[in-house]
Amino acid sequence: MTKSIKKTVAYLIFRTRENTGSKVVFNQAIALMKKGYSVKIFTLFGKNASWFPKDISVIPIYKYFFSYRPTILIATFWPTAYIMLLLPARKKFYFVMGWEEEFYSNLILRALARWTYKLPFSKITLSNYLKKRLKDYAQNDHAIYKINTYFIDPSIFNSRKGTIKKRSKTIQILSVISWYNRYKGPDLLVLAIKKLKENHPEYQFTLIGREEKSYSPLIDRYYSNPSSRKIAKLYQDADLLLVTSRVEGFYIPGVEAMACGCPVITTNSGGILEYAKNNVNAIVLKKLDDLWVKDIIDNFFKNSHLKKKLIKNGYKEAHKYQSYSWNKAVNDLEKIFFT
Repeated sequence: MTKSIKKTVAYLIFRTRENTGSKVVFNQAIALMKKGYSVKIFTLFGKNASWFPKDISVIPIYKYFFSYRPTILIATFWPTAYIMLLLPARKKFYFVMGWEEEFYSNLILRALARWTYKLPFSKITLSNYLKKRLKDYAQNDHAIYKINTYFIDPSIFNSRKGTIKKRSKTIQILSVISWYNRYKGPDLLVLAIKKLKENHPEYQFTLIGREEKSYSPLIDRYYSNPSSRKIAKLYQDADLLLVTSRVEGFYIPGVEAMACGCPVITTNSGGILEYAKNNVNAIVLKKLDDLWVKDIIDNFFKNSHLKKKLIKNGYKEAHKYQSYSWNKAVNDLEKIFFT
């Protein structure tokens, strides 16, 4: 495509707070701009913040009515899907990055989120788990596309080959929970910590998040919004990544940990099965209490063969995401948007 062709792509985001979903949108937008597209991002709440890419500006939603009609309009969260019903565009898509009704315990909010899956838009999603759920629930003729939305920078997330980790009396268990939402399972992590520390005082728990303060005083160390290089160092130094999410559309930290040679034990949160295979490259729990009832973590570290197998296969799986790129992602989007 030549730069003389100015097809317009517009995204609707809910607010400007930094999160994984917003980063996916901005990375897509930048990649589309590099290929010559005119890209606009509209927001319901918030304004520009320091973490935004320099060549991206975010526009208040009311200004949409004063701009020309875009070729492609994409809603990125359930409230924006309702707003999109009111906005003119040649083609409309709903980018579903998580099963959003499960974000809430409130029944009204759950219902409002669930109804958006039946709205008359084609859907884009980021895992086969979400694609199947959307297909089973929506039951309409609108297309549902699964695309890759993430790749790993091997210069940051790597296994530190050639280094030997010093043996320690403690076992360092790492978790990554961006925001303390119900579906991310911070309460389940604290429950696990309470139970595991009863018999294993040698377990030390570290949490990475975007919140300012740690979720619980039971967590030994907390890192608020560290850099990517610091996160990679924490993966490399950890003995284990423990995931306690209830539901995930994909779960990026699991792949990052695998790329850094950190084994993964996880709940079955749906989207993580896009890459996590039980007893092949991760341990996928049937029940959270298997951690302490069956003493899974202790038995895992006693089984050196299984540990080496999971680390080796996890690294191979992560390599698939290291070889991906936003250029390839844009090629996939072009096929969806313009064919």
